Amino acid sequence: MARRPRRAGADPRDTILRVAGEEFATHGFAAARVETLARRARVNKALIYYYFGSKLGLYRHVVRQGVAGFAARMHAVVDGPGSAEEKLGAWIHGLAAHFSEQPMLPRIMLRELADGGVHLDNETLRDLTSILPLVLRLVRQGTNEGTFVEIDPIMLHFVLLGSTMIFTTNAPIRRRIRQLGFAQPPLEIAPFVRHLHTFALRSLRKDPDHAHSHR
Repeated sequence: MARRPRRAGADPRDTILRVAGEEFATHGFAAARVETLARRARVNKALIYYYFGSKLGLYRHVVRQGVAGFAARMHAVVDGPGSAEEKLGAWIHGLAAHFSEQPMLPRIMLRELADGGVHLDNETLRDLTSILPLVLRLVRQGTNEGTFVEIDPIMLHFVLLGSTMIFTTNAPIRRRIRQLGFAQPPLEIAPFVRHLHTFALRSLRKDPDHAHSHR
């Protein structure tokens, strides 16, 4: 992998975190090497240990930073103005936008899920746990407004989050399938967001036949 030059005046801590996110997303925690990370970030290994204490400390900081930003974004959706239907659309767009802007986060989290979450610290788990009550609040707002039926917020959360994570992380596979001519899977995320929004509305609305009007 070509080494990306560090910008003049860039904070070495920020550079380390950016490169670490790329390394952990590509190789996973166990296979990522501090030596490689230091070389790519153009810093001494000692500086990494000075800032973060250990490879695990660095990994947890990368994950915590990504999850905290994601949680803050989703809190802003639910805490903001608008009807439940409008917030549902903003929620789905927020998921897609966050994972598109930070493509390393879903890749790291999928690896971490496969490992059973053994590397996650308590602060990160707290931020992750704060997401589900937001989904519950969104659904309750819709039922109070008379537009949504009662639905299990956990299932809704898993469908929206899981499908968006999978779509954003399997883009290289879709591109390869297209290149080989096996099929023509979508490459752009916008059509996926529209379909997911329509699917969610049809699942939630008391009058699902009107869900198509939100495409």
